[in-house]
This record gives sequence, C-alpha cells and structure tokens, in this order.
Amino acid sequence: CTLLNYQSDPGPEVVGRNRFLIRWDHHDSEKWVTRFNLLFDGESEPAFMARMDAARTLRAAIEADARLVSYAEHEVVERVANAVPAETAARVRSGLPAGGAGEAATVCT
Repeated sequence: CTLLNYQSDPGPEVVGRNRFLIRWDHHDSEKWVTRFNLLFDGESEPAFMARMDAARTLRAAIEADARLVSYAEHEVVERVANAVPAETAARVRSGLPAGGAGEAATVCT
C-alpha cells in the first residue's frame, strides 16, 4: 500500500488517535487507519522488525502495569471491606461513602 496522508488530530469523533490515509496498490481503494505497520522509505527490514519488537515489548509492559494497578486497587478495597462491619464494607464496594445514612462523608484531597 501507499501512505497518502497523516492526521494527528482527527477531531472529537476520534479523540486521541492519529490516523493514516492509505491506498491499497492492488485495487486503488483508500482507507483511513489508526494503526498500521509502516516500513518507511530508507528503512531496512531488520530495522522495521526491531522497531515492531520494541513496540510489542512496550505494549506488554504497559498492559502488565495496568493489570497490577487493577489488582492492587481490588486488593485494597477487599482488605478494607474485610476489616470493617459488613454494612460499611458493602458501601465501600459500591463506591459510596463509608458513613451511615445522614452522616457527612469526609473527603481527603
């Protein structure tokens, strides 16, 4: 395929995503894509493969970090829930303030 255009801010309908306009060489159709494996002019195939491997490694590390954060957040809620009365635990799990009905919740910032 041939890269025709690049758009770094496609607007509110595609927030936070860069886009590439490509044309498939074998049937001349065009398409906007948000992720594409591009071998740049002057880039060797081994350099391309190294760049792709580095991207995969970084993606795996970010995904592992996200899983760890999710697990840690879950563990904190469960440990708090196990250390307090059942009614308070239910409120913590639901995201409500731990105080009972009519009690003011303290917000720490």
